[in-house]
Amino acid sequence: MSLNNAHEGYDYQDLITSYFVLKEILDGNLDSIFSVDKKNTTGNVPDRFDDLVIFNGSDIQRKQIKYSNEATSKILIKDYLSSDSHYSIALHKLFETWKELKTPSTEFRLCLAWEEPTNDDITRVLELQTQKSSFSEFPTKVFKINLDRLWVKSPESFNRWDSLSRYVKNNNTDRNEFNEFCNSLLIEVGLPKASLKFSTPSELEVILIDQAQRLGIGKYPNDDVYISDFLERLAKLTGAYRTGSIQVSAKDILSALRVRTDFGSIKQKFEIDQNKNIISDEKNNLFLDKVVANKKTLLLGEPGAGKSWFLTNFIEFLRKSDRVVIRHYCFTSTEDSYFDQRVNSDVFFGNLINDIEKYFPNVKQKKQQLYASNLGELNLVLSTIEIPIIIIVDGLDHINRVLQTSATLSKEKTKIIEYISRIELPVTLVSFWVLSL
Repeated sequence: MSLNNAHEGYDYQDLITSYFVLKEILDGNLDSIFSVDKKNTTGNVPDRFDDLVIFNGSDIQRKQIKYSNEATSKILIKDYLSSDSHYSIALHKLFETWKELKTPSTEFRLCLAWEEPTNDDITRVLELQTQKSSFSEFPTKVFKINLDRLWVKSPESFNRWDSLSRYVKNNNTDRNEFNEFCNSLLIEVGLPKASLKFSTPSELEVILIDQAQRLGIGKYPNDDVYISDFLERLAKLTGAYRTGSIQVSAKDILSALRVRTDFGSIKQKFEIDQNKNIISDEKNNLFLDKVVANKKTLLLGEPGAGKSWFLTNFIEFLRKSDRVVIRHYCFTSTEDSYFDQRVNSDVFFGNLINDIEKYFPNVKQKKQQLYASNLGELNLVLSTIEIPIIIIVDGLDHINRVLQTSATLSKEKTKIIEYISRIELPVTLVSFWVLSL
């Protein structure tokens, strides 16, 4: 392989590693740890699955990645799995790695951007597997070795896999153990090709672009990032992990990429002077009865009348009663550093979605764009809730006041009242609105 091809191989490895990183994040596995190009075996035992290792609790994925492009397209042939002199994926060497690193929940996978095999000397020992592809919407093929067709027991024969035959005899290899290895090994071919340029995307780049969109890149609160820039930074980052043989978590990668994962929410606290605060559970119960009876409740009062104090006490009362309360403050104080942002529609959606996710962490997996906040994403997460909730929006009367004095806001960005009318709650779900003007 030429130096240029070698560099392309590393670039492809960085892109495919980026794919698996985004896949773990989109699957909700933020605690997954990635080990990139780091040897995990000891002594002289080769680690032939060190290109990428993913740790998710006790589940481990160990991957060896091989690249080819349209100009250097390769087909998986018997020699590549029989002899170690070609691409370092000879079965007996993979077996040595497997023996040291095997656990009941470890997957060993060859990830090959090569064409599927066609010669009979290899196809007869391979069995096609279903539902094993690394990609949900890209057609790869995954095989396992059928040892009975490779290592015949009686009379013993290796069907001209001479290197394996010599290894077995020289090392007194137990056939049952080797069969266990064959059942653990997945050989995936037909991985997506890459142009290695996001300006002219090929199959792998298109998949990565789709992942970035599903992550919510380009949408609030990550609307200050272009998808191509984000993916180039991710590939560069995984390249740095590769050259440094680094272990890193999905959370750390998101942090390094400066991806906001809080849905664009801001601090939600209305300060109350407890020395002047009067709490009445009796009044809270009476108000709750009105809320339940009316389904939608509008709380009116002059500025400074105490609406926000009352609602803040009411929220605390509801939470102590194990009620699910979702809330947004359009105003907290004139000294608030988020004074303008609180009346921004994007922040409104971000606060509501963030509150919902705290109560129901699994709702994120129902979103079309994981960390995005907008009306459509809010309606999606609300559609998954199966218990009554109370939504409180306080300070709606401040929207126009803030808009009149703000140099950054526009009517288009402050349509909270209009959006409230378009929020969809499941008809089978008893939910209640409390709006303060």
